[in-house]
Amino acid sequence: MKCSIDCKEILPIPNNLSGKDITEELRKDEIDYLKCPECGNWLRPNILWFDEYYDEKTNKKFSSLKVAKNSGVLFIVGTSGATNLPIEIARTTLKYGGYVVDMNIEDNHFTELLKDKKRAIIVREKSSDILPIIKEQIEKGA
Repeated sequence: MKCSIDCKEILPIPNNLSGKDITEELRKDEIDYLKCPECGNWLRPNILWFDEYYDEKTNKKFSSLKVAKNSGVLFIVGTSGATNLPIEIARTTLKYGGYVVDMNIEDNHFTELLKDKKRAIIVREKSSDILPIIKEQIEKGA
């Protein structure tokens, strides 16, 4: 999470917050957890909105590309790849010899990038179905 204004510090989701039913109201203390401890403005998810750009401070742009360059495998789980950085991370992983596994229930922006690549695997399953299988195989050392 991050401040909705410009404080720039990235914060974890508070442990004191728990899921709510749509009909449940937030308590005062829960509302307070959703405010920036530095300035008091609302916190928001640390995601990229359409009028924003990637940077190192909040999105780890350059760090992500460096990690991708040195990755043996990149798992893409349930995202469309509609913004530039995720596609660049996948391209970088492939360029430097890594494998890319795209797990999604439907084709997306990664599909075109990966469709004819030798080091790409496209899985059209629900991540909740396929991830436990992958975890089990990794733990077995397969």
